[in-house]
Amino acid sequence: MDSIWCKILIVVKTYPEISSKYTETVCVAGVRADNKKLIRIYPIRYRYLASEFRKYQWINVELSKPYADSRPESYNINPSSIEVLDEIPSWDERAGWVLNKENLFPSVEELFYAQKENRTSLGIVKVGNIKRVTLESKSDVEIKGQELRKNEILRQTDLFETKKDLDLLPVRIKLQFECENPDCKSHNMSILDWEFGQRIGD
Repeated sequence: MDSIWCKILIVVKTYPEISSKYTETVCVAGVRADNKKLIRIYPIRYRYLASEFRKYQWINVELSKPYADSRPESYNINPSSIEVLDEIPSWDERAGWVLNKENLFPSVEELFYAQKENRTSLGIVKVGNIKRVTLESKSDVEIKGQELRKNEILRQTDLFETKKDLDLLPVRIKLQFECENPDCKSHNMSILDWEFGQRIGD
C-alpha cells in the first residue's frame, strides 16, 4: 500500500496497553501540518521506539493506511522513519494548531452525528460543566487476569529485544461532564492519557 510522509504535532498519547501481537501498544493523536486536521497513529510500541517524542512536539514520519481500520483519521506508522523535530512551548501557539475549525465540535452530540455522516472519529469538544472525576477500582479478578496475561506476554522469547515490564493501572479514571448542547444529559468518559496513568502508577 502506498505510503505518505507527514509532519505531525503530537497532542495525545494514551497509557500503554498490553498486546499479544505487539507486546504493548500506545495510541497517539496529533495535528497534521499540511491541513491542521486531527490524525490517529496506531499501534505504536512507544517504549520500544528508537526515537521517542513528547506531547506538543513535531515529528516527521512515514505513514500508510491500515487494512483493518476504515476510520479516515487512522494511519499505521513506520517506526524507523520517525524524525523528532522542535517542540511548541507556549499554549498560544499550540492552540493555533489544535483549536481550529477543522477539529472543533460544539458538542459530543455533534461529533457523534459527524461520525454517522462521514465516519469522523476524532474531534475536540469544549467541556461546559464538569460534574465529577471518579476513580473506579478494578475487581481483584480483573487485575489478576491482566497480570497473568501480561506475564505470559513478557515471558515470550524474543532474540532481538528485552521485554519491558509495565505497571497495570488498578483503576479507571472517569470524567462526567456536560457539553454545550442545551439537550445534553451529561457524558461519562474514560481518561486514557499517559500522564494520568503515570501519576496513578506512582
